[in-house]
Amino acid sequence: MEICEQAIQLFQPICLLMQEKQVWIGTPKQFKEIICLHFPDEFAAWYRAPYKYVDELKKITPELRVEGIEVGVPPETALVTLTRTVMEKL
Repeated sequence: MEICEQAIQLFQPICLLMQEKQVWIGTPKQFKEIICLHFPDEFAAWYRAPYKYVDELKKITPELRVEGIEVGVPPETALVTLTRTVMEKL
């Protein structure tokens, strides 16, 4: 499966965000808000609809898993869930 440019753009910010947290859980709207709040310049021209952020997140789930971040998204889970599964590599 080819990963589109938008999904790749989301990868690094999620990795950076999850360096500070063990778990993040929220609605698709809250997911969009936290991404836009922490990385306003990168996402200024992105989608308006929160579910589009979740769609892009789904596309990079395997890559995030390799980085030690498990992803749960509706409808599989009630809320968007990001969980750090491994500690930082030294």
